[in-house]
This record gives sequence, structure tokens and C-alpha cells, in this order.
Amino acid sequence: MRIQNAQRGFSLLEMLLGLALVFGIVAVIAATSLSADSSKKTYGAVANLQSVITATSRLYGPNQKTSASPYLGLTNSTIGPALDPGMYNAGLIRNAWGGNISVVSTNTYGTAGDSYLIIFTAVPTIACSDFVAKAVGVATTVAVGTQTNYALAAGGAPPTGSQIAAACATGAGTAKYTTVYVANL
Repeated sequence: MRIQNAQRGFSLLEMLLGLALVFGIVAVIAATSLSADSSKKTYGAVANLQSVITATSRLYGPNQKTSASPYLGLTNSTIGPALDPGMYNAGLIRNAWGGNISVVSTNTYGTAGDSYLIIFTAVPTIACSDFVAKAVGVATTVAVGTQTNYALAAGGAPPTGSQIAAACATGAGTAKYTTVYVANL
């Protein structure tokens, strides 16, 4: 006489459904985590931008009233020591994504050093729109891709989300990263 065992294993179908459920949950958690990390770094980059603008105003602000070239001589080396030590090291200013920030005096109104430019490199294309939208609220002019192309918020009405997205997409092309130019005039 044969005794049947009451215990039974999982069928192949049950096992595959269980694995699919586990992988689905892992994918949702990973996507949420990546989105939170990207948002955190974007806010960090905006804080970097604000730090550079504040340090520049602190160091060069008094010159604005007495000179036609208040920012003449402005470079990473002159502004870097006034920044958080975590941002500045050995002549390089780092942004929240690990790329460089370059600070240079420019000629916007016909006199050398009459304004300055803050250049963020290695801005992830996926974070570009969010960063540019936030930078527009902090700076005078923001451009994506090249300094003279895709200017946003140049003294007019703030750009729309679709204008920012188009500038980020065009400025980056097929690249994973783009460059964002921020002018403070």
C-alpha cells in the first residue's frame, strides 16, 4: 500500500509569478531611489550656484558701485577660498554631480569684467530641466548646451517647462551630460 505525501512543492508557474512580483517591487524601489537621489543632487547644485553668487557678491559687491568692471579678475582661484571647503579644492570648484563649476568675468555690456558667468559641466541630461528651472529663479540668464545658444530667462518672462525641456534636449544632443551656463549681470 502506498502512502501519499500531503506536501507539495511550487509549480513552475507559481515560482515564475513569485519571481516576477519580487522583481517588480525591486524595480519600483530602485526607480524611486534614483529619482530621490537625482532631486537631492539638483537641490545641491542650486545650493552650489547660490554659494558662488553669494561669495562673488561678498568679494566683488563693493566694486559694483565704484567700477565699470566690478568683476575683472574673477576666477575660480579668487572665489574658491570663499566657498565651502567641500566645493573647492586645488583650484577646482565641484558641483553636486561631480562636474566642475567655472567662474569667469565676462564682457556683456562692452567693458571687460562688467558681468560674470558660472559654468556647470557634467549636468546629467535627466536632471537638466529641473536644475535649469531652479537656476532661472536664482540668476539673470541661463543657457544650455552652448553659452550663446538656448538662452532662457534673459530679462524677459520666465521660460515655460516645455522651453526648458527643449533647450536641455537640444543642448545635450545625444550626450548623457550637458553644460549649463548661468550669467549673473
